[in-house]
Amino acid sequence: ESASQAAWLEERCQQLGVRLHLRRQPIDPAGVGFEAAARRVRYTWLRELAGEALVVTGHTRDDVAETLLMKLVRGTWAGGLRGPRERRGTWLARPLLDCSRQSLRDYLRDRDIPWLEDPTNDDPLPLRNWVRLQVLPLLAERNPRIQETLARLLSMVIGVKGGMTILSQPSAEFSHGKCLRVKARVICRARPSRWLN
Repeated sequence: ESASQAAWLEERCQQLGVRLHLRRQPIDPAGVGFEAAARRVRYTWLRELAGEALVVTGHTRDDVAETLLMKLVRGTWAGGLRGPRERRGTWLARPLLDCSRQSLRDYLRDRDIPWLEDPTNDDPLPLRNWVRLQVLPLLAERNPRIQETLARLLSMVIGVKGGMTILSQPSAEFSHGKCLRVKARVICRARPSRWLN
């Protein structure tokens, strides 16, 4: 399948007058799994390839929601919650994180712009695909805006995460039930003793 994907990309890039860089490389999944190892190899290569240029990806709000749910399934504590960032240093940008995957597809469809779906996304075995294909559709039955809700939640967690460390070292003022404000956001109104015991 990768050969047919490469052929499609070559043809499309030729139509657009865009230079295409392809690379085949074996992936060693030892210790981290295939998906994580492939991502590491891909980003390392993109960074080398970019040089002084900016690499732009098509990650959407759906990717943010999927990442959050994956981390929760793995048992991540609040300190480990993070998702795709809009910028990664000076070499990587993700400008579509506020867009849903469906709105991006609608945009392309309305303008008759073809796109390529990775057929491995249909395999329910990798955790991300399981979350995308089974978990999120179930949650969307109760909350049709679940991706937006999860993305907003992750943004809030990241915004206050630095202040959450204070829970392990409560000040006298905090331990008496006063509000703790971090970056103008109230993160706790109740006594934290139930979290500290």
